[in-house]
Amino acid sequence: IEIAGSGAEYFEISDLRPYAVWTPTTQTLELFVSKPPPPVTLSLKFVDAFELPVSGLVQNDARLKVSISSSLDDEMSELEWMSVLQSPALGSFYSTSTPTELRWEKDPVRPRLEAGQAMKVVLRFYAHMALYRGDSISVTLPGFSGTSGNVPLSQSEGASPLFTAAW
Repeated sequence: IEIAGSGAEYFEISDLRPYAVWTPTTQTLELFVSKPPPPVTLSLKFVDAFELPVSGLVQNDARLKVSISSSLDDEMSELEWMSVLQSPALGSFYSTSTPTELRWEKDPVRPRLEAGQAMKVVLRFYAHMALYRGDSISVTLPGFSGTSGNVPLSQSEGASPLFTAAW
């Protein structure tokens, strides 16, 4: 896995790029130090390396852990796995029983959908993360057009007090 970002030069290089090794069976990412980094915060970016867990992650998820193995016989020679103290929440809309769905419905009077015709858009999802007042969910609809403004929403055929939408 290619490493980029501030501090990448302190890790082993393969094909002239810093790298790390990902082991899917243990879900472990391993970095190999090639020269001691200075005592500063490193900001590493793993290029096109991972797929997010389908269930998402909560903020400061205790399942994310870090460990250090040292070749020296000192207090850092084998530090136990420690939880990462700060990590952002990453949500997921994945669900096998209620898959995310985007579809459009035509006006019952017209026989088929046509370009330029107004239509009803249906977005259904099951959020596997907590949603809070002020959060936003964005859906990109390339090539669609319409007048800017608020969009009426429904929840199970009734008005939804939980969400608002704008185009």
